Amino acid sequence: MGEVQTARLLTSIFLVGLMGSVGSLLYLAWRRRRETRANSSNASSTTEANRWLRLVAGASLVVALTLFGMHGYWALWAAGPLGEDLAFVQIQQRRDARNRRIEERGLRGWIFDRHRDVAASLAGYRLSGDEMVRTYGLGENAVHVVGYFSLLRGSAGAELAYAGRLRSSLSQWAPFSGKDVVGEDVTLTLDSELQKVAADELRGLGKPGAVVVIEVPTGDVLALASYPSFDPHQIDVDEIWSQLRGDAAQPFVNRALNQYYLPGSTFKVIVAAAALGQGWTDPNFVCSAQGYRPTATSKPIYDDRGPGEVHGRIGLTDALRVSCNQYFAQLGVKLGYRQLAGTAEQFGFHLDETPEQAKERRFDGELWRHRQTSFQRVYSPHASRLVLSRQTTAVDLAFESYGQGFIQVTPLHMALVAGAIANQGQMMAARLDHLAEPRPLRRSLSASDAERLQAIMMGVTEHPGGTAFRAFSGVRAKGLRTAGKTGTAQFALGEHPRIDSWFIGFAPADHPQIAYAVVVEGGGYGAEAAAPIAATLVEAAHHTGLLAR
Repeated sequence: MGEVQTARLLTSIFLVGLMGSVGSLLYLAWRRRRETRANSSNASSTTEANRWLRLVAGASLVVALTLFGMHGYWALWAAGPLGEDLAFVQIQQRRDARNRRIEERGLRGWIFDRHRDVAASLAGYRLSGDEMVRTYGLGENAVHVVGYFSLLRGSAGAELAYAGRLRSSLSQWAPFSGKDVVGEDVTLTLDSELQKVAADELRGLGKPGAVVVIEVPTGDVLALASYPSFDPHQIDVDEIWSQLRGDAAQPFVNRALNQYYLPGSTFKVIVAAAALGQGWTDPNFVCSAQGYRPTATSKPIYDDRGPGEVHGRIGLTDALRVSCNQYFAQLGVKLGYRQLAGTAEQFGFHLDETPEQAKERRFDGELWRHRQTSFQRVYSPHASRLVLSRQTTAVDLAFESYGQGFIQVTPLHMALVAGAIANQGQMMAARLDHLAEPRPLRRSLSASDAERLQAIMMGVTEHPGGTAFRAFSGVRAKGLRTAGKTGTAQFALGEHPRIDSWFIGFAPADHPQIAYAVVVEGGGYGAEAAAPIAATLVEAAHHTGLLAR
């Protein structure tokens, strides 16, 4: 049962109980009054009547205090100023007749992408008969970012995050409107063409997933796509709305921000950064057919193909290129939890001491450039979590070091991780509002370590033995050099195991302009589903001129 239905049920129960209590008190008072009159000569009856009157007065006081408490909660805590129930506020704003009248008497501002092309606006209007109808240029391809606005369903995405500006009266289109108010226009950092490519690629696979592309120097979000999606033009149709709400695939969920994933081998770049931070430029380990056992009694850790995949003695560069699980399990255990935890924090991970703590709900609004409350309500992503402390066993540390175990990440965060490596170790805050100034978020690793890690990651896409070499053949044919890391995240959902496909990277490798993260649920190996999407995104960015800056 949802929060809204629960609130309705509790309110109904309280009102019914309140009316029943008041009715019972009135009935008892009336009955006692009749009995008192019939026995007015009896002193004990007078005492009894007084007792019942005191009871009625006390019960009335309790009811009054209860009502006062409820009104106090809704006035002070549910909608501020002492607290805020986000679900209640959204319902209140959507159903408040005053807000509806404000919306109906004017037009909202337009929402543009970074190019501010009126003909390709992300949200605008068209004339339908005698009415101006809100339209969305990219439709379902950008609904998780742009959102929707409806008097019936409320608003979401940028339509909600920037509602105050969109309802103001500063639009450049105001002189052409007969309405009382035309709101301020909002320009997002999205690139419409790249956004459409990202959404089309996910839809083409037909599997849930997400894509995030950022501009390396600024943190600008160029594309943020989530699948499955929905058409914002059809949400007022009751049948379609009901289907969307009941869809087990959860099309309303923005998987780029609000879906946790195991990172798989993409987490190996964090472990590699930790080793470089220790001055270990090329530590060697032996990866054998017997596998690696973190303890004498633990099960052996193999690579994806089992005992048949043997790399022998191998160093950091080759281990990342071929994505050797045994190697990174040994490297993580040798580093120890303190060093790995410190590096993970530098990359923006939240550390938990136990798996139970990791179950607590936590968001990470710090990843965004924008700190406004309205923006954070809409776009704050789940905080990436890592269970790592002195309580962490060697077995758990080994598993986590190659991206399995107690790790939860979001695609937005992993795109920022790739961006930090590409940006000489400086992580930029993600930016969606084109008017906001870029803001450095944190120093994740030194510039020299970042350059070393960039060179290592190039082997994944540029070396014939790299796990994504084949996927990026078309990119290389255009003369573009890239770098990245594949990921294969294996876990079980009940009795149904699932293998998610990951790829993170940046391009061009010699002068990075874009960084990206791609995840496909049930997509298999990283090179099979996610890497080809990433390669297509690089080609699209090259076509639009995003790589030539």
